[in-house]
Amino acid sequence: MTAEKLLEHQGAILLAQSDGCAVWQFRNETGDGTMTTYEVFPGVMLAFNDFHMERYECDFVADRRMLAIDHCREGRMEYAASDNLVPYTAAGDMKLDLREQHTGTFHFPSCHYHGLTVAFDRDIVRESLPREVKDFPATPEKIIERWQLGSTPRVVHGAERMEHIFGEMYRVPEKIRIPYFKVKILELLLCIDAMTIPQEESERPYFYKTQVEKIEAIKRFLTEHVTENFTQEELLLHRVRHERKGRVRLRDRNALRQRKGDGSRPVPRRRMGGSEQERAHRH
Repeated sequence: MTAEKLLEHQGAILLAQSDGCAVWQFRNETGDGTMTTYEVFPGVMLAFNDFHMERYECDFVADRRMLAIDHCREGRMEYAASDNLVPYTAAGDMKLDLREQHTGTFHFPSCHYHGLTVAFDRDIVRESLPREVKDFPATPEKIIERWQLGSTPRVVHGAERMEHIFGEMYRVPEKIRIPYFKVKILELLLCIDAMTIPQEESERPYFYKTQVEKIEAIKRFLTEHVTENFTQEELLLHRVRHERKGRVRLRDRNALRQRKGDGSRPVPRRRMGGSEQERAHRH
């Protein structure tokens, strides 16, 4: 399946295409995003990703052997790396990924994400790379072996040494884009092959999926009750209730305050509207 067919299978809409460049649009009920792709040379695709949405459901299944190098320029993204691990990529992070597990829900906590992806078709680039640069030492296969990549992506947080390479790829005059991209991708391969591999324990750890779900539940609860104030103990009660029933009721909070005997007044049921005096009294 071609790259175009894979994108169409994801529900992407082709907005424009010319001279090796294509612009694709993704849409759902939480927003939209675009992916601008370039075929740099056979087996190598560069994509600029600009998403303004809360989440995206992905059912991508690679039909080829791949290596993807992702860079986050702005925003934040979370995704399931396994059944119970959720890593984050934030601004300045680099991710090395074989795209063996790239299905599921990708969340954008800040509702926007901007970055780029360099994708290698390993079988094609094995033949095309030597034609581009004779005896080029840093191949995708060598990088995969050196970094010991497997089904779980490897995230390098705060990849400062790579920032000058990625940063320059976002600011290229149109008339030199393809040859410039080619030079920067070759430089990227060289640097990744030569850089010191961070120790796993020194990197920001993955979060457990259950932790992320609890935080998201509290976030939704606070958003739905933005005019009210809560103590940490009340948020803890909400978390417990979320685990049992997925919601918390005001009478649970009143019961908690009465048990505490701390003099806190019962919380009135939330009402819409009201005078300024009434709203001030409720706070």
